[in-house]
Amino acid sequence: MRIYKATDYNDMSRKAANIISAQIIMKPDCVLGLATGSSPVGTYKQLIEWYNKNNLDFSEDVKHFADLGFKQMSIEPVVGPEEDPYSIREEDLPTIMEEYDKLALEYIKREKEGRGFNFFHFMIDLNQGPCVYKRLSGCGSGTEYLAVTPWGDFYPCHQFVGNEDFLMGNVNDGIVRKDIVSTFGDCNVYSKEKCKNCFARFYCSGGCAANSYNFHGTINDAYDIGCEMQRKRVECSIMIKAALADAD
Repeated sequence: MRIYKATDYNDMSRKAANIISAQIIMKPDCVLGLATGSSPVGTYKQLIEWYNKNNLDFSEDVKHFADLGFKQMSIEPVVGPEEDPYSIREEDLPTIMEEYDKLALEYIKREKEGRGFNFFHFMIDLNQGPCVYKRLSGCGSGTEYLAVTPWGDFYPCHQFVGNEDFLMGNVNDGIVRKDIVSTFGDCNVYSKEKCKNCFARFYCSGGCAANSYNFHGTINDAYDIGCEMQRKRVECSIMIKAALADAD
């Protein structure tokens, strides 16, 4: 039996939640035996509130996953309407920026100690990166790939499924809304006013089209909170590269 030390109840709850989450990731069809009583309530709350407004100290989660032996990790921030209680808001950004700084320092420390890990948002190729087209246009939703529903309908990506304005066609008739393809094909960092003077534009490629649409009603805008976080990730990536280059 492996025993984990915790500083207090909240720390114990987080560690337990991480272990349960890790087990589900490794074996999605696993059978979990969950305890009754009040002791595991904090763990259950942690599992529910993963990386949203109520759980911004995500660097601790990444560190614990690394302690469990995971080498490839990504912690994605929740995106939701501002009125939803779990949504990340502008006032949360200073805390999130500090968390990225903490995680970057831990990343460097563990790499130098020979027990490094990869964190998806810090994996930016600062030497060459993707081709010019990908730097301009991003993920390729609506042009390079589609979301196909179980009943055969086509949408630009999974986040547009159910919005009939973005129904492109189906498996029987093919693409019948080629105007949607053209709209997504024309979406790039130069079509977005907010991207034109942003130093990170060729690393995020303009951000998520679905987030832009959900917050601004057009795919040719940008999700502002996401932009702030992306710029911070790029800054951390540059810092990590410089620190590890000095070590070499």
